[in-house]
Amino acid sequence: MIMKTLARILIGFYKRFISINLTRPCIYVPTCSIYTLTAIEKHGFFKGCVMGANCLLYTSPSPRDTERSR
Repeated sequence: MIMKTLARILIGFYKRFISINLTRPCIYVPTCSIYTLTAIEKHGFFKGCVMGANCLLYTSPSPRDTERSR
């Protein structure tokens, strides 16, 4: 319970203060933060964090992708 609450607070902080200041908005729906919050609520803290990390790894653009888009 405490871990879920801490994850919610940290992801909320990220969404409110950090992701707003990034240059490009996320093109994926749901975003990785929403996906991670949903996974944590549904599957528990540890499995939800692993699922969120996988989401970040597979949907984040690589440096090569950003070079091609320029």
